[in-house]
Amino acid sequence: MTCAIIIESNSNIRQYTFVPKGPNYDEDFYKRAGFKVAEGFKCHHTWKIGNTGNTIYVYGKTSGRANQENKYEFPPPIDNTLFFGSCFLIMKNNEDEFVDLMKADWQKIYEQLYGGFEDLVASGDTLADAEAADIAEEEAAEEEDEYADLEKTETGYAKDGFVVEDGDDADDEEEYVPEEEEEKPVAKKEKKVKYPPRKYEINYIDGKNVKTYLEPRKPPKKKVKSEEEKNAEEKQKAEQKQKKVARAQRNKKAVVERDPERNCYLECESELSEEEYL
Repeated sequence: MTCAIIIESNSNIRQYTFVPKGPNYDEDFYKRAGFKVAEGFKCHHTWKIGNTGNTIYVYGKTSGRANQENKYEFPPPIDNTLFFGSCFLIMKNNEDEFVDLMKADWQKIYEQLYGGFEDLVASGDTLADAEAADIAEEEAAEEEDEYADLEKTETGYAKDGFVVEDGDDADDEEEYVPEEEEEKPVAKKEKKVKYPPRKYEINYIDGKNVKTYLEPRKPPKKKVKSEEEKNAEEKQKAEQKQKKVARAQRNKKAVVERDPERNCYLECESELSEEEYL
């Protein structure tokens, strides 16, 4: 079984498995893409993936009926090619053997083919955050320069009047750090970047339908909460806090009502005398 990818006309990416009958097997790829006739269904482009030796093949049709256009935006140089219906993507190695092409792998390869999405908006940072980080770095560098010429203690601190050495009375024992308390690196999850669709028009040039985009590729817009949404969120948090306090008070009152002597001091009058105890 080999894994491939089907990109439907509505830009939905679907995982697909099939059994290849040979190295040059592509006879019924059109059926797997949902077409009844093989006419016009062929490989339109290939991408060699870095130093892996693998190659991705894109099969599809560039002619079809209206309202059947594939809205998925492929990486260059076929970003302006207009496909109809679903497209079928497979991957082969250097020996022309089929290898698995998973959805997660395609997402990473897609970003590499577009040159990577290393921008501030895609990473979740804003221009103000970037400027604040630059200012913090500059202040840290200035602080290091300020204490560079000062004499340092045995522990590496600058002698600026705030650090006092204990001399021979210092404890030379190293602090024990249990293995369980050591911090373990946490793998960061990669954020999937979803770009908004672009408007395009279809032109018939040199006997082919060519998709021409009317606007440049825009990064996803970061949702900014309005003042009303912020106030509503703060109000909701305050209400939840009040409910939590009221619930705790009710529980405390209920405990006192069930056992009134639990939170009261023992009165002298209620103590048993020595005769009664005997």
